[in-house]
Amino acid sequence: MPQNIYCNPADVINLFPMAAAQSAPALRLAIQMASAYVENYTQRLLLSATYTHEQMPLIIDRQNQVVGRVRQWPITAVTAMSILPQGYKNNVNQEWVLDVGYVDFMTPPDRLIYYSGTYLPPTFQGVTYNGWIRKGTRGILFASYTAGFPTIPEDVKSAAILLTQYFLMRQANAMGAMSISVSAPSSSNSISFGRRSTFLDDADQLLAAYVRRE
Repeated sequence: MPQNIYCNPADVINLFPMAAAQSAPALRLAIQMASAYVENYTQRLLLSATYTHEQMPLIIDRQNQVVGRVRQWPITAVTAMSILPQGYKNNVNQEWVLDVGYVDFMTPPDRLIYYSGTYLPPTFQGVTYNGWIRKGTRGILFASYTAGFPTIPEDVKSAAILLTQYFLMRQANAMGAMSISVSAPSSSNSISFGRRSTFLDDADQLLAAYVRRE
């Protein structure tokens, strides 16, 4: 089951009036399948959500700033950030907590967060592990943050509508061709949809900009 639903019955019927002939359960199931496809294809949740203690490689740039590349975007808030530099882990298996007041996140790129403050190494058994980590230092960065869109982007909704119609057609075992032309919200170009496989191709095209890339 998908985490979110990316279109509603009225959206589908508005573009594909023939969908009104479907039973409510069949239409609801097709929308759920379409929404699951969106999340599986993009490998992310598109609506705003909070992510806690996400782990990623520690990167130190030329200005000795900590840089993190998070898995979700756009970032709207960072609530916690810490590092575990390699070489310190064996001595102090404790994260260095960073002051989020020094954290910046930029658009673009939406997936990068920067920390420009002073690192505060932890004290372990009465010993403070001082040391300035510099470019080339390896380790782990942890971040807790909020990311995602406040509402469903129009391209994503359009893709979900196309996918819903595709799944309705598949449920009905429809093998004939259809010829429909609509405009993608983010483009002035017209997109034509033919056989049901084309629905998937055009949905993928609309979703391409939202795919999470590692």
